[in-house]
Amino acid sequence: MFNSKKGVAAMSGTHFKHSLLAASIMALSVPSFAQTNNAATADVEEVVVTGMRNSIQNAQDLKRNSDTVIDAITATDIGALPDKSVTEALQRVPGVTIERFASSEDPNHFADEGTGVLVRGLDRVRSEINGRDAFSANPWGTLNFEDIPPELLGAVEVIKNQTADRISGGIAGTVNLVTRKPFDSEGRVLAASAKASYGDMRETVTPVASALFSDRWETGAGEFGFLVSAIQSELETRGDGIGVGNYYSRGPGADADGAPLNGYEDQQVYMPGVISIRTANNDRTREGFGSSLQWQNADETIVATVEYIKAEAELITREYVVYSPYEQGFVIGGNTAINISTNPDDADFPTVIEDGFFKAGALDSGLLWYNTRFNDTDNSVEDASFNLKLRPMDNLTIDLDVQRVDSSNTVVNNSFMSQSTGSRFYVDLRGSNPSIEYLSPSVRNPNTNGAAATNTNFIRSLLEQNVDNDAKMDAYSADVTYEIDDNWITGVKAGVYYADKDLVVRDTEYSNWGVVGGCGWCAGGPGFSGTSADLSQSPTEFEKVSFDNFYRGAGINGDTNEFWFAKMSSVEDLVETTLRGYENGWMPYGTGSQWLRADRIPGTPFAPNHVGAVNEERQEAYVRVDYAFDDLAIPLKGNLGLRQVNYQLTSTGFENYPTLSNNAALYPQNVQDFATGGSSEGVTVEGTDYSTVLPTFNLTASLQDDLIARFAVSKGLYYPSLTDTRNIKVMQISKTDITDPNDPTQVIGVTDVQLTGQAKNPFLEPEESTNIDVTLEWYFNKTDSLTASLFHKKLDNIIRERAFAAPVTNNGVTLPGSFSGPVNEGSGDIQGIELSYTQFYDSLPGLWSGLGLQLNYTYIDQQDINDSEGIDVIEDIRLGVDGLPLPQDGRNTFRSFTDLPLPSYSENTFNITGMYEYESISARLAYNWRSEYLITRRDSDWFAPVYAKDTGYLDGSVFYTLNENIKVGLEVSNLLNTETRTMNQLNQEGDKTDGLNFVTDRRYALSLRAQF
Repeated sequence: MFNSKKGVAAMSGTHFKHSLLAASIMALSVPSFAQTNNAATADVEEVVVTGMRNSIQNAQDLKRNSDTVIDAITATDIGALPDKSVTEALQRVPGVTIERFASSEDPNHFADEGTGVLVRGLDRVRSEINGRDAFSANPWGTLNFEDIPPELLGAVEVIKNQTADRISGGIAGTVNLVTRKPFDSEGRVLAASAKASYGDMRETVTPVASALFSDRWETGAGEFGFLVSAIQSELETRGDGIGVGNYYSRGPGADADGAPLNGYEDQQVYMPGVISIRTANNDRTREGFGSSLQWQNADETIVATVEYIKAEAELITREYVVYSPYEQGFVIGGNTAINISTNPDDADFPTVIEDGFFKAGALDSGLLWYNTRFNDTDNSVEDASFNLKLRPMDNLTIDLDVQRVDSSNTVVNNSFMSQSTGSRFYVDLRGSNPSIEYLSPSVRNPNTNGAAATNTNFIRSLLEQNVDNDAKMDAYSADVTYEIDDNWITGVKAGVYYADKDLVVRDTEYSNWGVVGGCGWCAGGPGFSGTSADLSQSPTEFEKVSFDNFYRGAGINGDTNEFWFAKMSSVEDLVETTLRGYENGWMPYGTGSQWLRADRIPGTPFAPNHVGAVNEERQEAYVRVDYAFDDLAIPLKGNLGLRQVNYQLTSTGFENYPTLSNNAALYPQNVQDFATGGSSEGVTVEGTDYSTVLPTFNLTASLQDDLIARFAVSKGLYYPSLTDTRNIKVMQISKTDITDPNDPTQVIGVTDVQLTGQAKNPFLEPEESTNIDVTLEWYFNKTDSLTASLFHKKLDNIIRERAFAAPVTNNGVTLPGSFSGPVNEGSGDIQGIELSYTQFYDSLPGLWSGLGLQLNYTYIDQQDINDSEGIDVIEDIRLGVDGLPLPQDGRNTFRSFTDLPLPSYSENTFNITGMYEYESISARLAYNWRSEYLITRRDSDWFAPVYAKDTGYLDGSVFYTLNENIKVGLEVSNLLNTETRTMNQLNQEGDKTDGLNFVTDRRYALSLRAQF
């Protein structure tokens, strides 16, 4: 039998039309299965949660006839589940978990949809489309599964071990998106679907519409097939958050982080450094288009397939945040200003300290900050391919494949920070829901303090980021399969693969921050177009934002739930806004209609030093041998093989030098000479040149007719993201101010001056793993099964963020520097068990016979892989510009704890899905739960490890079949109004303090599906 890795139907005898995996990919609401190369001969544990017996039976047949560990979801599952994306649908698969934050490095921004996919506790997941490499211009270089409309797909496979004929990559696993093909269906298919979705916090209705046409016809020149599908999806959501940042010790003694709290002068008390509330509206648009043209000759020995897939996704976030003032977490002094209120009006709000930690009380931070943030992220992927399958002899097949990928990723990320005086508030952190009540009249009325206080609310600072990445890939492969009859060797397969990837990164790297409102606490206030940039003098620059029903009514107490922010429309149109004239010479990087920064590349917001490029080339070759011993008492079958891999990197980038924005004359002369700003000339380096051989072995034993066991072992790789291999260094100057004892607002000197920064690494090598799987699978009915899988991975060459010392020369001056960046360091083991159970209770009488149940549970242990070193444990990285060690923690050393687990790893996860299918009704109720996990080792704001607490989500759906052509349904997600809660690690012992809490919409959707 011939098997195609590109998703085209397989040959059996002289027929292409029928395939093990592509039995019936048809319409959006029809049970469907698709095939990729290896999928037809792979150990597939098909997880079907639609309640459709036929799908489950097909899934079990696939599993029993396959040879490496794969889980899959069919197209019907993805369309029928109340999941908004491929990512969220994958969380139902055993061993798969998903992330729910916009970025793991920035868990202050919760995502209303699932984001990253993890397999067996690891995020080292490779992405594929139809068995081919899926490459994109996003920061990770892999496909964002949440950006792909699920209606384009026939199936999604999660491949957990390896065979030699699979392209290398993905030590956690590989997620393969299989698109629909015209030859997957027996004839013409015309299908359409429509959905209206409502979120109870955003209170808007958004549409989803899709359509598919597929047909095949015989001609004198052979058989042709044509398929076209399209999808347009809109989703509007809202998320609210409330909570605190790091805790810091306050009290007497040199070991305290800050001064004692009012009323607790003789005690050491831990107090949060910042308290915030936030609300964000997210608008996501997905557009997808897929087309496929197939041809096969009369005797079905040649099949040609041309495919084109395009997916575009845009996510716009508009966020408002109210903060007590804070600095980045490692700046201790900037996070210990908040104190217990001494205002007599606050006497009715008692202070509560429990076990040395602040829990409730009236506080005063002197100021409040109001952040208006606009983020527009747009991702686009185009994948075009041509596949030719030839069978010159009955037992010989040749597979030739060409692929081209073009991708873009753009980001506009702008923030305005405004500020007001008068900021007393009562905070209660007890219980599960934090709450806050704003007490100062000036929060409600910025001019309460009198007509002279015109600057009580003014625009303080601006920050912008611009990203415009482009990626392209050309890939070629050739495979030959020779089948052998009447021999224990049943087939030999060999092939070659070549890929050439280019990534161009244009990123301003948050380098354009500036104070634009002058000195808000000084006489005269800030300037804006020659007047005060405050609410009373420039009311058109502000808008009042209501936090009514914030956090479903549980977050804000009292009368104050409206706040003045810089206008969102001004933040969106940052360039034209700033043309109206901010102080201090701040200019946006973006281009405007009237002017252009002199150092920009014409027509862009980027300076030359913002642009880097990476090229990756891979050459792979393999041989695979299939075997079978059918005459043994316990029949055996399987495969073994070797895959040779060569991997080369070339990287171009810059060194970006710092400037001294304030009090430059107070710095040492060598620092003044060094900190010229600007960048080096572009430097190209020949980076990693890596080669290895990857062995694979798979064995299946038929213990009884309904009981089989499997054993699989392989060596795998995970390639570093190309953005991490850029040849760049971005530098800052850190220091400690020396203030005048008689006037603390005056800086009279600086000390502890240090050159710090971030760097990427063009010499990163792939991570390596040895993967072992043992499974036992019992099929006790056509749709019923009980399976167990043991797995073990030994990891080497793990990529981690580390600090390192490196001297840097600029303008004839060399300074010692302390940098953080990715390096290959460490090894360890991860092991666990997956249990899965599926059964329909057909023996029950009448209506009860429609009941079914699916359960799966995964336990993972990766204690041996914990990070034995923190980011900064090497003393020589903490060097001042004089070359002497610095005594204090800094950007790269603050709370850099050891023995941290790998991010996103949950020890326990489980899914419970109740199913019901009887006559015209199909329904399911699905609960997904995961235990506590580390989100990030180093938060971008707090500079400390941040964890997520245990989390569970309940979703449900019910569909009614009106007739053979039309279905209607109701889908509900987030039925439990689940809170996502974070914690910040306080010390090396692992103590954690509460962080931020988030809630988002419950969603209700009405669906209509038609097929003809």
